[in-house]
Amino acid sequence: MRLANLHIFCLFLMKEDDFMKYLHKTFTSELKGKIHSIEKELKEQIEKILRENEAAFSKKGLKLEAEFGQEGSDVFQPGYRSSISLGISDKRGDLIDLKIIKIWECEYFFLGMPVSKKIPGSKLFGELLDEPSQEITTELEQYIAEFLDEFTDKEKREEKSMGNQTLKLPKEFEKYRSELEKTAKPFVSIHAEKGETTLYESKFGGKPYLPKTSEHPKDEQGNYMNLFAQINFEEVPHIEPMPESGILQFYLSPVDDMYGLDFDNPADQKNFRVVYHPNGVKDESDLVTDFSYMPDLGDEYDPIVQEAKMLFNIKIAPVPAEDFRFEDMVKIDLFESIDHPDYEDLHELYFEELGAEGHKIGGYPYFTQQDPREKGDPTGDYTFLLFQADTDDDIELMFGDSGVANFFIKEEDLRKRNFTDVLYNWDCC
Repeated sequence: MRLANLHIFCLFLMKEDDFMKYLHKTFTSELKGKIHSIEKELKEQIEKILRENEAAFSKKGLKLEAEFGQEGSDVFQPGYRSSISLGISDKRGDLIDLKIIKIWECEYFFLGMPVSKKIPGSKLFGELLDEPSQEITTELEQYIAEFLDEFTDKEKREEKSMGNQTLKLPKEFEKYRSELEKTAKPFVSIHAEKGETTLYESKFGGKPYLPKTSEHPKDEQGNYMNLFAQINFEEVPHIEPMPESGILQFYLSPVDDMYGLDFDNPADQKNFRVVYHPNGVKDESDLVTDFSYMPDLGDEYDPIVQEAKMLFNIKIAPVPAEDFRFEDMVKIDLFESIDHPDYEDLHELYFEELGAEGHKIGGYPYFTQQDPREKGDPTGDYTFLLFQADTDDDIELMFGDSGVANFFIKEEDLRKRNFTDVLYNWDCC
């Protein structure tokens, strides 16, 4: 996508008082020459900035792009606008940040508001950037330096949170270490401790963080859903591409026999719901604290989990044997017989010692049956494990008979913080 086409989504670097307004009667050949001169100079400056900095971004796995954008051909015709843009994308090509500086814009105004065409009483104005080109260049260079510093600090924080962890393997798999390490992913392991929590804390069960401006999620029958789990990312060690702030919630219908799961359409959130609050409300007076509006449905519909705090730490693990991508990622004959006191072959050893059990954020999933996602099927697009909740007697959590629940999301949706399309699955023994 061209950078110039993205400016409507971005904040301009410049303030309103950085521009000089010109009435139509002041549109002269001298002004036109000045506009073209500034455009030419800034275009050359931004190309120079790109040449000097793109290697530094490339080393970080990022791509720096620069562009001079122009709409229209005559600077004095309504609708003409010009700008310079700096964009930063990750290795997948997803835009991370974008800065745009408007140079000149010509349009009609009526009662102080821009209008698309001339109407009685409207006036034609032009706005020209009124700041020396060298100052603009300095500001852009400062922006680049600050971005790289912040990105480097973020990398260091992630390395520190990972520590010096190495992949732990049974000795029978040491000969496959290099292959398995290529599949290893960091994940946030969750330990649950039964007890009361605040509205803000990461937790299983309990009362949700619910701003008074938000609606309590309901199932397809109109029942208020129970909070199943809540994750406050300010408490969680960061792994990409999870948020670093905000609160993510998982709700389940209190009356659905399948705990909100629709086997025919596992991404249909009619009886489960995933809600993300990107900006936390700090004043508790702005939160719902009285949940007496939720009726007592009787013992038959008790919550699936008891209230419990979440404690976090980062671990790493290779792809589990039951993951639908395993055969494409690992070339190991798991049915090779081994001399082991407890296991007959590598498959049994891998399943038991390198499985993906437990509560977690990210990493690889665990199943008691099989992966519901399939290669070549739309379900195969849900590659990121958003959250997993496993059987846990300490907090009275169990799906069916010793089951496990998984919530999957497409990585592109996760990066956009779009949680409306989440594949939910649980299975049991």
